[in-house]
Amino acid sequence: MKFSEVTDLTSAGVITVLVRVASTRDTYRMPNGLIVDIDCTDEGHVVAEIEDVVSCEEEVPSARARVDETCQLLGIPHDAPPAPGKMENALHMQCPELLQSLRKKRHGRTL
Repeated sequence: MKFSEVTDLTSAGVITVLVRVASTRDTYRMPNGLIVDIDCTDEGHVVAEIEDVVSCEEEVPSARARVDETCQLLGIPHDAPPAPGKMENALHMQCPELLQSLRKKRHGRTL
């Protein structure tokens, strides 16, 4: 059986929709060349990603410094905890019991 659409998969009972996430993304190039993506979901959750691409391990320290510089320019505290992602927020809003169960399983594991 071939599936050409996600709706075919859900209709056939192959997959089940857990949450629905719709978002818009704006992408900006900072003066230092880094890319900042800002995603906004229909539920009002906002996540920003700051990216720098390196071609070798030796470039990582300078890339981290550029990311830190960009955070400072944007007013993001250096030690700010990571924000929950779009999927985690959608689970929190739409399926809180499932999110709680997933968190328990994650914390019960040895990493």
